[in-house]
Amino acid sequence: MKKNYSLLFLTILFFFAHDIDSQILRGYGFKIGGSVANQTVSLNDEFINTFYKMPPGLRFYFNAAGFVELLNNKYVSGIAELSLNGKGANYIYDKKNENGVNIGTESLSNTLYSFSFSLNPKLRYQMKRKEIYIIAGPRVDVIFTDNIDVDFKKTYSMRNDFVFGWNAGIGLDISDFIFEAMYQGDLSNTISTDKGDIKNYSILLRVGLNFKKLK
Repeated sequence: MKKNYSLLFLTILFFFAHDIDSQILRGYGFKIGGSVANQTVSLNDEFINTFYKMPPGLRFYFNAAGFVELLNNKYVSGIAELSLNGKGANYIYDKKNENGVNIGTESLSNTLYSFSFSLNPKLRYQMKRKEIYIIAGPRVDVIFTDNIDVDFKKTYSMRNDFVFGWNAGIGLDISDFIFEAMYQGDLSNTISTDKGDIKNYSILLRVGLNFKKLK
């Protein structure tokens, strides 16, 4: 009996997926590239603030994403995207010798790795085999691991593993080759404690391919 139900379920799923594909799937593909990331920090942590007096600096990461493009209105479609993201910052502090005299600066890096899911309405203008578009929409990051310096371990142990944010970007599609620039900002805090907050933001530059089903 269970086999019959399983077969029925798979049959319904196949025809449903085929129907969805034929009606609303415009394309699918992938994007790869790099990101420039940083953090906004408002921490009233006496230990950390004693050493790290400069604003956090930029970090560079690899980014990879898969997407599907839905709907086929003349000017509007939607992008559902799942990507692998790295976010974080460099922290610079004064380096002192055994006499307590400054002899330069050193830096350390904090990194958070997450899977990001976003839903982005896409407004596009098509010219023969070229397409200019802008996209923007909500995003959720699911942080699954980190690489944090020992000085920040206690602070980052209170992080939120689900972070909500937004995307906005512009792109060019030439014969299904994608060139895209995107800004990602956070709406919720990665860390929110009685000592302060930390938020992430980043700029992405990516290239990719869009295997279009409908033109």
